[in-house]
Amino acid sequence: MGRYAGRFVVDTHAHVQRASLKFKERGIKPTVAQMYSEVPQITWWDNSARCLYDMERYGVHVCIIMCGGLSQGMDSDLDIQIAEKYPGKFAVLAYPTTFLNKVYKEGGKWSLEGTLKETEDRLKTGKYKGIGQGVPITQPRPSMWQKGEDRKKAGPPLSAAETLDRYRMVMDLAEKYGVVIAGAPRGELLSQLAAEYPTVPMVAQLQGRGPEARRQIEDLCGVIASNKNVYLEMGQAAAELYEVPLSDPNVGPTQILFGCDWGASHHVYSQPGRGVYGQSYTSTVN
Repeated sequence: MGRYAGRFVVDTHAHVQRASLKFKERGIKPTVAQMYSEVPQITWWDNSARCLYDMERYGVHVCIIMCGGLSQGMDSDLDIQIAEKYPGKFAVLAYPTTFLNKVYKEGGKWSLEGTLKETEDRLKTGKYKGIGQGVPITQPRPSMWQKGEDRKKAGPPLSAAETLDRYRMVMDLAEKYGVVIAGAPRGELLSQLAAEYPTVPMVAQLQGRGPEARRQIEDLCGVIASNKNVYLEMGQAAAELYEVPLSDPNVGPTQILFGCDWGASHHVYSQPGRGVYGQSYTSTVN
């Protein structure tokens, strides 16, 4: 069988819920924007059997499952049920999905206080190991691919100062309950937060995607050099990109996490012989 590279393997980024949107039955050939914009409107179901098969097949011992990110319509309670059904196989991150789904489905009013309250209520149970995917600091927004009037409905983007202040509120919760933040801002905001909260682990997720991946990882290595509570999630990175943190004497393998975003479909772009953006990279947009 050969020798395993690791004796205990953890995938730090997985989503074990799925939904049937039934576009074909409805006579719809969806755009990427439609696929994501309808996520909050449907009911999610347990897809852990498939995840467990893949874990066994590829030698993964534990998956960290989460509800945030683009799939904010998932059900945090269902994640807990799945983890309790299979002890030792999953750890769960908290996200205020009950509140957000009420905003999405019933037209309720979004508030930062509402997201923070549910996040803390979930952390109080002791069943969660972190907050994520991402931090719930902005009102529900249209898909990243939607533009025009749909974009305007979400309001203006947060300023750097507003983002920092809201991040601090979530970081306070993570520090209080001793959990990780899966989802980090970029640049100076990350440096400042990491320095202010040295005991809170922060994961820079989905590193390695897109043509600018090398530059982004190099920038993050600069942050990690001074803040050892920042980690690179590189499950989608091409092999050559791993050389960036591994070759940096101030970073190294202890700051790298394997998170593949299990269940998501990502296009891999290959360009042999072209070194501007690397030999290959993954991307969500096709």
